[in-house]
Amino acid sequence: MMDLQLHSSRGRVWHIHGFQAGAEGVALLTGADGFWEAPIKSVWLQGAFQEGATYLGFKTEPLDVILPIGIKGDSYLAWSRNDSMFRQDLGDPDTGFTLVAVSESGRRELELKITDTPVNVRETDSSVDHYTRLIVQARGGWPRWVGAPGESVFTAAGPNDQGFVTVSNPTDTWLYPQWVVEAPGKWTLPDFSWRDDAQHDRVISTPTLGSGQTLTIDTYPANEPYVAADGSNIAGRFGGVMFVNPIPPHTPPTQIPVKVEGGTIGASCMLRMPRNWRRPRGGDVT
Repeated sequence: MMDLQLHSSRGRVWHIHGFQAGAEGVALLTGADGFWEAPIKSVWLQGAFQEGATYLGFKTEPLDVILPIGIKGDSYLAWSRNDSMFRQDLGDPDTGFTLVAVSESGRRELELKITDTPVNVRETDSSVDHYTRLIVQARGGWPRWVGAPGESVFTAAGPNDQGFVTVSNPTDTWLYPQWVVEAPGKWTLPDFSWRDDAQHDRVISTPTLGSGQTLTIDTYPANEPYVAADGSNIAGRFGGVMFVNPIPPHTPPTQIPVKVEGGTIGASCMLRMPRNWRRPRGGDVT
């Protein structure tokens, strides 16, 4: 059985589904919807006189979640305390909360923000029988269940050295790698297409980094791609060159080459691999 927990921004944990459901007086009821997998929407182009339409691709929509919640207490004071604390822990659109799923697939997290005031749908006075039935509506702007990231590090044995890091992607979504390379020096990093095409062995060389310019690279298209530790405009020195090739789903552990020139002994190159899953469990079977 999958355990589902609700974690507040304050750090409090509510076990709402699974073996410990209701341990804190709060449990998920039947009728929950929207949190299992984000909807996708295909995009089509149709000319004025075209027969049919041309498929262009698809996009992933936000997760719109409905959580029916039961809140109880052995006494009026216990129920009132649970009811008040849980409402506080749902936060507001500025804070939010996190659903945490724990199963044989490991631990995965989904960040949510309420989109409307939670509604008590009881038709009688909840304070009489010490029970609230709450409907919580929330949205996950990032529509993925996030697992623990993977990491692989290469450490230079000299100022000019080369070696390998190991990349893998066990998830069912594309992986956009992140890199952290230490300054000074010039690093050459892979941006392979993972296809039999002109970019199958594409690499990108960083500008020569000065002291204090340790570089963080984020290849996800919507994020800031290049950030130097000293705050300098390192992105402008790339001349518009960008990392464009994510790692395909279900890529087994594979060594990929890295190289440093003009660095220092012990300088490191870290590959960080975010793990984003479509669902709270599964997805690692090909």
